[in-house]
Amino acid sequence: MENRIELQCKAEAEREANRQQLLKYTQFTFEELRDITDNFSENNKIGEGSYGHVYKGTLHRTNVAVKVLRHDSWQGPQEFEQEVEVLSRLHHPHIVLLLGGNPEKKCLVYEYLENGSLEDRLFCKDDSPPISCLTRYQIAVEVGTALLFLHKAKPQPIVLRDLKPSNILLDKNYNSKISDVGLARFMPGDATSVRSTSPWPLAAATQLACIGLNCAECQRKNRPELENVLQMLETMNHLFRSEERPKSAAPTLFLCPILQEVMEYPVIASDGYTYEYDAIIRWLQKSDASPMTNLRLENKNLTPNRVVRSAICEWRAPKLP
Repeated sequence: MENRIELQCKAEAEREANRQQLLKYTQFTFEELRDITDNFSENNKIGEGSYGHVYKGTLHRTNVAVKVLRHDSWQGPQEFEQEVEVLSRLHHPHIVLLLGGNPEKKCLVYEYLENGSLEDRLFCKDDSPPISCLTRYQIAVEVGTALLFLHKAKPQPIVLRDLKPSNILLDKNYNSKISDVGLARFMPGDATSVRSTSPWPLAAATQLACIGLNCAECQRKNRPELENVLQMLETMNHLFRSEERPKSAAPTLFLCPILQEVMEYPVIASDGYTYEYDAIIRWLQKSDASPMTNLRLENKNLTPNRVVRSAICEWRAPKLP
């Protein structure tokens, strides 16, 4: 028994030593990488992206992922060195760790994460079980902490421009890590860049966000039916397309759907729509159905829509010449 325990302790110590060795950035020869991936065999290929192929390999008895960049990739020598420089000094529990690379053949060696990408798990690739709501919230928080770490990096913040589910990897315990951080660009600390898809009214964006949040409720019973969601979206679309008011008129979504007047105290009902408080209270006293969809409301709870009220106050404020 003592011999068995001693052997187990030695094996654990060896694994830890190997892990610590891998934590140090190493330049590998192309022959070494070819050996650990079985000559980059198709059987070891675990991914393919816009920048190249990814192969699984075994290094010091530890699984690794070897990324081979395409020859026609935009990543020239300077860009490759940038990725190596950035990743080799980034250590965060939710950022994929760069272990080494080969500059001549443009190969990068990363830690290996057993559960693949978030995209694969969301779509239950290979019949994998769906990710629970709790795990999804956990992943969102973890990714948020990693982004905060990157944005506060010193001496310059690092901006990740390619965040998507396929670039979020999961380990065996479904802990998430952001990959391809090397595609980021350095942004000077005094530089600010704002990009917008279109001049959407704030109230419209808020209304749409409320619908989305209702659809993302943890309990399935609290989520609206797809038919109801489509009706709400069609109503919003109709309101946008039919709006022909002059620019001085109030935006449509500042108006209470019941009174058709600019709201003073906007509140959100359980159907996801925003109403004037007094108007919806009077409505609920005589009806359990939504004024917009005519469907039965799940409850009669009302939540102040402070964002819309703030936007209305700003719209009403006198404009400086």
